[in-house]
Amino acid sequence: MTEQTIQETQQIPQDQWLAFFDHLTKSYKGCSLAIEVTDEDVGDENLVQQSPLASIT
Repeated sequence: MTEQTIQETQQIPQDQWLAFFDHLTKSYKGCSLAIEVTDEDVGDENLVQQSPLASIT
């Protein structure tokens, strides 16, 4: 499997969140993901490395 990164930022209207995240979950379920939080005051923090996606709610 090739590594994919999100390269574009898009704003999803709140009334479309449910449909968007349902589609995202179905499209990427089981794919490996990483979650990094960035904060100017605290710095970067890796929360998850190479974990399979179960769902986004």
